[in-house]
Amino acid sequence: MLTINAKQMEIFEAAVRGDFFRRQCDFLRSNAGPDVAHLDDVQLQNFVKDSHDSAVAHGATSERSFMMWLCLEVMAGARFFEIPEVADLLKRDESVDLILINVYDRLAVLEIRRKG
Repeated sequence: MLTINAKQMEIFEAAVRGDFFRRQCDFLRSNAGPDVAHLDDVQLQNFVKDSHDSAVAHGATSERSFMMWLCLEVMAGARFFEIPEVADLLKRDESVDLILINVYDRLAVLEIRRKG
């Protein structure tokens, strides 16, 4: 039987976390170019890590919710969760994924109204 000790598991988890942050940075470079162009690679990685920490502090647990949180920070600002309407939503007893989808929906409606 294969046994993984605590140190090996710690190294594995660090590698997975590093890959996750790298993939998020790559996604932002490819899809949010102008919004992150002013950040060098280290700054972008720090932004992604800070976003992840903020998402965790607000109850995010899935890769999906981390990515939605990150994209909202890029689109609406790093402290988007302090917008009164968003803060009220985050107080609900719902999954963070559902709350973030609700925030995206509301932003889409605002953007449609702005353009229309």
